[in-house]
Amino acid sequence: MPDQQINKILLVGFRATGKTTCGRLLASSLGWGFIDMDEELKKRMGKEISEIVREKGWDYFRAKERLLLKEILFDSDDKRLVVSTGGGVVLHKDILSDLPGDTLAVWLRASLETIQKRMSKDSATAHMRPALTDQGDPINEVMEVLREREPLYREFCHIAIDVDDLSPAQISERILSYAR
Repeated sequence: MPDQQINKILLVGFRATGKTTCGRLLASSLGWGFIDMDEELKKRMGKEISEIVREKGWDYFRAKERLLLKEILFDSDDKRLVVSTGGGVVLHKDILSDLPGDTLAVWLRASLETIQKRMSKDSATAHMRPALTDQGDPINEVMEVLREREPLYREFCHIAIDVDDLSPAQISERILSYAR
């Protein structure tokens, strides 16, 4: 757990686990600022993430994501902030292993079934969420990427919340209980 008063809450987890929805609710409840890292990157680059990845590749996107994460955590003027990260932010291990002492990292954990169901219902998935592997099959892709990332989510997060059967309001309430 953070070693001082919490001023930043970092929401991490796989795609479609509710980071943005819960982040907005949480920021509103706390009266804090809110940043969705994917939205901020799209705004700064003037393109959808899928376009950025298609044109310049995942390494380029991850480099931009890395710079934004460092800016938010270490250089932000906004002292109290809820941050919805991209699902792959845990790949920036060096930054997450050195989180500021006022930052609470929360893993929104969902089952494979929940992730698949939410992604299939999300009309934005196809154009906003580029393939993460060359699997071709979305189920195998999710399983492969979860196998890679779950140990990282576990390592870098202070708390994990299973979101399968919770509403965004319930998830936000659980996070609030840790943040206060």
